[in-house]
Amino acid sequence: MKKQTSSHKKGYGHKKEEVVNALRTRILSNEYEPGSRLPTVDELVEEFAFSRTTMQQAIRQLTREGFIQTIDRKGVYVTDRPPHLHRIGVVFGCGQDSHSWTKFYTAFRDELSKIIEPDRHYEFICYYEVNPDLPDSDYKTLRKDIASHSLAGLIIHRTAWDAREELCTLTAAADIPTALVNYNLKEAPGATVIRTDGHKFVDKSMDWFKERGRSRVAVVTMYTVPQINVQAVLNRGLSVRPHWLQAVGYDGINNLDRLIHLLLDYPTEERPDALLIANDHLTDIVLKSIGECGLIIGRDIDVIAHCNWPQTTQSPLPIRRLGFSAMDFIHQCLIAIEKPHKGSHEILIPALFESEVPGMTPTPSPSMKRQYLHAVGESEAFLV
Repeated sequence: MKKQTSSHKKGYGHKKEEVVNALRTRILSNEYEPGSRLPTVDELVEEFAFSRTTMQQAIRQLTREGFIQTIDRKGVYVTDRPPHLHRIGVVFGCGQDSHSWTKFYTAFRDELSKIIEPDRHYEFICYYEVNPDLPDSDYKTLRKDIASHSLAGLIIHRTAWDAREELCTLTAAADIPTALVNYNLKEAPGATVIRTDGHKFVDKSMDWFKERGRSRVAVVTMYTVPQINVQAVLNRGLSVRPHWLQAVGYDGINNLDRLIHLLLDYPTEERPDALLIANDHLTDIVLKSIGECGLIIGRDIDVIAHCNWPQTTQSPLPIRRLGFSAMDFIHQCLIAIEKPHKGSHEILIPALFESEVPGMTPTPSPSMKRQYLHAVGESEAFLV
């Protein structure tokens, strides 16, 4: 390598950073390929005209970032899986103990360990509480990793709303492909978004209720979820009343049992005989409350409960689970990162019954007349 003429202030204004940037650029450009040997410290000293101490500091930084490794008595080598090719960042805007942390996030995080990509061998790193206004969050670490090109791609979840615009700007400048989960195109113009197919979720629910012979539909959900399209109910000859559509906030969950009692405390022909629980945080409370009302699920009322496959708790009650696969989300995010689109692009994740989820064995209930299987299509999205 030809000897360079170096100034005292270059790059980040520090000799070490000049060396780090130069060596990292060679790795990113594949001049130094994965597994290849770097020049010796003496050779780097001669090239950059800096001290051995400076070179050793640069080597330590690139080692921390995951680009290189020192092999005893052999020298310094580019790692077999450098981060710009193998490390995927996953961004959550809240911590795991926050009320904003959902079962979907748990399912998504847990499924990451099951990803097997023989050609890429991905490593996933999660960033929590990514928010510019939270000084002790992972926000600064993430910004640093983007600046150092230490990521092959970035997945941004909806709770990182306050940071999404800046993160997208930073990743675009660093040429790091990015996928946004459960945003819509108006919120993230020019980006690739992967989101739930909300219309299909509702359509499949109403089709099943109708096939079961039900006629009066109620819906219970969280206020953060878009309200159900009433027309989808009416188009199937089902009836719904305004007070049968209930949305609660986090503070209202403690009173959810009372709400269910009020909803069902009517004579048979005046109360719902079909109930859609559109958020899995509410399922246990709602099912308990139905029992307290003296109603038998499968006879007096049919219930479909939202879930995030495969994270779901089994229930002895004959309810149907309908939800979205966390693995489907992950696979679509990886496709978006491996083959990025130019401009806006939207991918919808289909709603699936248990019998439609690969690897899941549905448990048929004797109170159900039959199992139903619906075709999967695409429509607009449903945020969970």
